Amino acid sequence: MLFGYAKNLCAQQIDSLKAEYAKAATIEKKTDIAYEIGYTAFYSESKTSLAYAKMGAVLLGNKIVPNTVNLNNIVGIHYSLNGKYDSAHYYYNIALKAAERLGDDKLLIKVKGNLGDLYSYMGQYPKALELQMQMLHYYQKNNIQNEIVISNINIGNTYNYMEDAKKSLAYYQKAYPVLKNQKTKLAANLFNSMASVLQDIKKYDEALVMFNKSLAIKKQLADSMGICNTLINITSLYNDKGNAAEARKYALKALAMARQLGNQKLQALVQSDLGTLDKGERKFAEALQKHFENLGNAKKVNDIYVQRSELARIYAIYEQQGNYQLAFSYLQQYQQLLDTVDGEAAAKQIAESETKYKTLEKELENQKLQAVNKLQVKETEKTKQKMYFIFWAAVLILLSGMAVFYLLYRYNNIKIQNKQREIATKAVFEGEQNERIRIARDLHDGIGQMLSVVKMNLSTISPADKNVEGAANLVDKTIAEVRTISHNLIPEALNFGLFAALEDICQKIAESGKTKINLHVADELKQQTFSRQNELSIYRIVQEVLNNMLKHAGASHISIDITKPNANMLIAIKDNGKGFDTEKINESKGIGWKNISARVHLLDGKMNIHSERLMGTTIEISIPDRGERSS
Repeated sequence: MLFGYAKNLCAQQIDSLKAEYAKAATIEKKTDIAYEIGYTAFYSESKTSLAYAKMGAVLLGNKIVPNTVNLNNIVGIHYSLNGKYDSAHYYYNIALKAAERLGDDKLLIKVKGNLGDLYSYMGQYPKALELQMQMLHYYQKNNIQNEIVISNINIGNTYNYMEDAKKSLAYYQKAYPVLKNQKTKLAANLFNSMASVLQDIKKYDEALVMFNKSLAIKKQLADSMGICNTLINITSLYNDKGNAAEARKYALKALAMARQLGNQKLQALVQSDLGTLDKGERKFAEALQKHFENLGNAKKVNDIYVQRSELARIYAIYEQQGNYQLAFSYLQQYQQLLDTVDGEAAAKQIAESETKYKTLEKELENQKLQAVNKLQVKETEKTKQKMYFIFWAAVLILLSGMAVFYLLYRYNNIKIQNKQREIATKAVFEGEQNERIRIARDLHDGIGQMLSVVKMNLSTISPADKNVEGAANLVDKTIAEVRTISHNLIPEALNFGLFAALEDICQKIAESGKTKINLHVADELKQQTFSRQNELSIYRIVQEVLNNMLKHAGASHISIDITKPNANMLIAIKDNGKGFDTEKINESKGIGWKNISARVHLLDGKMNIHSERLMGTTIEISIPDRGERSS
């Protein structure tokens, strides 16, 4: 009764919000309501939540506002929980870039945390823990207690997926004192997670108590997805206890609810448990069909955790059937997926299996050795000669191998050193870019505004005082100088996008009347945006090339074509100047070409220069497409 009442109350609130959405006259109002529906309906009406969050995201397009982060974040969570990891990753990245552009640390860390959870689901545990630890550190630094609790739970979940019960429980127990008496969604999730660890260490009765505690709260909150998840966990618990009847009862309840929700990930989890039950009833064909289907779907979305689980179940079925060759094959595949977690138990299991499955092979090898020994007895002298020859051949091969190994070792060392130098160079360059951006912002937002205030204060003093007039003139000059320095660090035109800034350069060159210049940007690139750092790098590259052409080429015409012939963006800059010998670029003492080359390298791009004396110069710069399309 209580579950039904809570669900109806939530439905009424959602219907009211839908009516407000339909009446809303502005995009801002509609997207605000879309976010509220997405948040409110998330657990009780997941399809409604996803639909309105996506509609709101589409309405905003490429606008950089907080709801761009919030709505794309909600869409990403839905896809993540439904096992559509590629789609989740796509929407999280949109939210991440928007949060970065806004400079909102709180929104940024929120998206990073969800991205960490996604990596955890996918079995990419080092990436997951890195982001989740960042999240925990941020909330501890800012003393946000509720988020500290959530971070501890998320890290515990990742260790749970890694089957590290000790570390998992350690993080859960940090959150438990805060939530143990609560009846919230967060508390229910913690109880569910702790129960799964207790199940892993075979404390089944304690685990069942925690599962039921979690289930009761989720029913009270009308959390359909959470209820389904806990029913699946209880199914697994009864499976482990060997109570097939109870396990199948809970599995069928969970399957019906997962289908009603349309959640493929939850359906796959139930099917896996049903496969285990089929195996217990010796329905091997039915069990294998379920596990192979889940394995295929997990491979499509790169869900390593599910792949491991299904490979282990397939291996167990083949072993129970006595098909040791296939069992060993799937056990090997299982071992290959343990690169990111502690694989000692699996390694031991494989060692035992190798002993069991390769007994016949060893017996065959022993028979061959016995045959060789008999042959050696009959042909002692001949064998001695062969062994003598083999010995020296082996010595030569060993020496050759050592020489090759040494050369490879040297080559790899040089390669590693070069890579380290390259990384260091990039880091220095990126640091310089970031410092320029910071200084320019400080000049504009800090000193510039303070000078403006000083000028306003001076304007209130009697103009008859010549000292005041001189001070005002000095302030004007100072403001102009600050603006010039800020512009040199980051051109103001970049505030309107990369291509607008390039048009501004071209217009200034054309206004001089000495050189004609044309800029053409392909239509498919016009709505594309870039990170602030990449915009500045590309702008400086083009600016430096144009400066070189104006200063040295004596050109009367320059053309800039920006196209996208493939996955990369191609910038082709051509002049009709006097040309030069491209082989002498490396001998140049100026820093212009060095700066261009360094910036192109920073963007992982490539540059080709074609030039002939009196025939002009063409510079082509290919940069990987890391922009983001507007919706």
